[in-house]
Amino acid sequence: MSAKQLCDALAAAGFDSGDPLDPESLDWAFLQGDDSSRVLAWIAARLRRANVLSASDLELYDQLELEGKLLEGKDLDSAFDSISAFSETGENHEYTFLSEESLGDIRDSKLALRAEVSDLEKKLASLEWQLDLLTAHATTITQGKKSRTSAKTSATGKLARFDEELAKRSLEMNEVLGKLVATIQELSYYHSETDIGVYLSYCDFQSYIISNLACTKELNTWFTKKFEKGALRFVAKEDMPRGDSEKPHRFVVELKRINSVFAKSKKQYIEAQMEHANEEATLSKLRAQLASQHSYIHEDIHSLRRRNSELTEELKDLSLQVQECLSETVASLCSDLARLEGANILQGVIT
Repeated sequence: MSAKQLCDALAAAGFDSGDPLDPESLDWAFLQGDDSSRVLAWIAARLRRANVLSASDLELYDQLELEGKLLEGKDLDSAFDSISAFSETGENHEYTFLSEESLGDIRDSKLALRAEVSDLEKKLASLEWQLDLLTAHATTITQGKKSRTSAKTSATGKLARFDEELAKRSLEMNEVLGKLVATIQELSYYHSETDIGVYLSYCDFQSYIISNLACTKELNTWFTKKFEKGALRFVAKEDMPRGDSEKPHRFVVELKRINSVFAKSKKQYIEAQMEHANEEATLSKLRAQLASQHSYIHEDIHSLRRRNSELTEELKDLSLQVQECLSETVASLCSDLARLEGANILQGVIT
């Protein structure tokens, strides 16, 4: 593309300035760069007389625009299609150009269509508002479902924890009951007669103590009789006046016999006293064991009663909490169902 070709295109398009254009004076525009040369080449290639409006055409265009008779966009396409279809039939070529009345009808139909479009836009806005409302209701219902699910999960977790705590308390109570049963069995074994050689009752020792006291009294009486009023004094009193020489020998023999009997009796007495002391120690030990077992039993009974009262209170609290959870869950479910029914009714009315 050169400046001469551009001047020729301008002249062909009807450019008239009195003097002819000098191509050399326009060479500088083609030397500025690739972009300017490509733009000028595009203008020169598409510049035709048919593409250029004359002064009268421009005046007519301005007049039509002021009067509102200018067709643009879809209106122009529709009018062009109508004219093309009308011209293709080959009939009524004298009505190719629209009259003033047909333009008025087109304008009226255009206004009616615009009004209809406005009504449809209003209806569309109303439907969009209703859709937003339904979306908000759906969001609220979804949030309600999530809250109900979380509440149900928390309630289930609480119930599970309560069950675990109850199971733990039940195990503790069973352990205490097992200890109590073992203590009762041991106590009943102590009071039974299965092992009399080890476990003796107080009544058995009472009879033994009575017999032991009687035996001790008899021994004391016998020793008193033998030594304070015994054979030695009798022999001395009887033999000294007679002056019998054989009596001292008999006296010595009798004294030895009495000493041997006394030693044997004293040994038996000491052994009896030792056995009595051992039995007294065993009896005191058994009494201490029995007292300790009684104290353990009383402590276990009191602890069981206390645990029973605590478990009863905990069961009451748990039942109240379960009832509260159920009431809250049922109330929330009823409200959600009512909300869902309202949303369904509203959706049915909209439909």
